[in-house]
Amino acid sequence: MSARPTRLPESASAFADWLSAQGRASNTVAAYRRDVAAYLRWQETSAGGSLAEYVSDLRATRRPSSAARAVVALRIYHRWAGGGDAIPELKGVPLADEPEGDDLSEAVIGRLLEAARGDTVERRRDAVALALLYFAGLKASEAISLDLSDITADEALLTVDRDGPHERVLPAVPSLREALRRWLVPAGRARLQPVTEAVLVNRRGQRLTRQGLWLLTGGVARRAEVADSLSPNELRRACASHLHERGLPSPAVAAFLGHTARRAPGAAMLNETGWGSCNLTA
Repeated sequence: MSARPTRLPESASAFADWLSAQGRASNTVAAYRRDVAAYLRWQETSAGGSLAEYVSDLRATRRPSSAARAVVALRIYHRWAGGGDAIPELKGVPLADEPEGDDLSEAVIGRLLEAARGDTVERRRDAVALALLYFAGLKASEAISLDLSDITADEALLTVDRDGPHERVLPAVPSLREALRRWLVPAGRARLQPVTEAVLVNRRGQRLTRQGLWLLTGGVARRAEVADSLSPNELRRACASHLHERGLPSPAVAAFLGHTARRAPGAAMLNETGWGSCNLTA
């Protein structure tokens, strides 16, 4: 049995090589490697956090099928690394009953953002809605509840779920900030003559409903030729998945999404991952 390498990239790569030698499918190998690499990064930054804590964060920040896959990857990894089967934190986690599915890739997100480009009031609203769901990881209920007073004058910070159980202050990363700027100008939201303080409004100037948000995301998905429908929560799940892949520690992702009472990561931490910049622009 292989000894566990000490350096993170080498450990994940050696594990992936071993999986390939066992005849695992390439997609499975790639997914397991990402899961193990995320865990090893977390180990380096968690200041002695336990495996049980990591598994708890997994279940809080990923959909059931993705969390279950990660647990399977960690079980196999610990056996490969010499830990045997006596890993109680992993043995006690039930697997999901639903079939494994893939989160939206960054390439697909790029197509969705491209489909929301434009200078019409509808396209500006589509762009800011997608940015709130993906770049800020908001729930549908949080996005439609967001008011103008929840955004600082320079569009740099959002207060989400103000006075609610998951209240948190989030930095507006460059893509979200630009989408907000384009929406909160006379050529954007004001053209709908809003009768509410809501950030997202419908064509009658009223607060956008949950159903309206579903119709909005579905319409963007069809224009992008991604799918016939798209739930707002799929963008939130993609946010969590991609932040993990970019190296943000699990506790920070959990705080960003409002799953824990920890302070959400600030702009500096998100900037280190390139979140909301580079090829992902609203």
